[in-house]
Amino acid sequence: MIIRAVHEKDAEKVSQLSGQLGYPTSLEKTIENIRQINADYNQVTFVAECENTVAGWIQLQKRVSIVSSPFVEIVGLIVDENHRNKKIGKALVKAGIDWAKQKNILQLRVRSNAARNESHGFYKTLGFREVKTQKVYDWGNE
Repeated sequence: MIIRAVHEKDAEKVSQLSGQLGYPTSLEKTIENIRQINADYNQVTFVAECENTVAGWIQLQKRVSIVSSPFVEIVGLIVDENHRNKKIGKALVKAGIDWAKQKNILQLRVRSNAARNESHGFYKTLGFREVKTQKVYDWGNE
């Protein structure tokens, strides 16, 4: 398994995995998003490459708030359903922790949909602790 930064050539598989996560995204939009992420010093997407295919990805963003110390947030994490239980998710989270440390940030945060019970257990096994329950509200079309 190789953990590396996402490239535009990964867009088709990244798009497919986004659909598995419940967020279907067109190939064109995925390419556009990869370009924007790769141009932004405060965020990164890593992929896990197994047997010459992208088996998972994690997107991280540095967050700065008036009311707290900076932290890095996992804004997306998916492992292909055909590659689960092979420690790929754990390796991706470790890459996120390492990226945060490179930025001198010692806190990693993730928000997980209340319906994703398997994810809650996964994060707890990695040492994450539940600190808040919240609702999310959107304004606008997307």
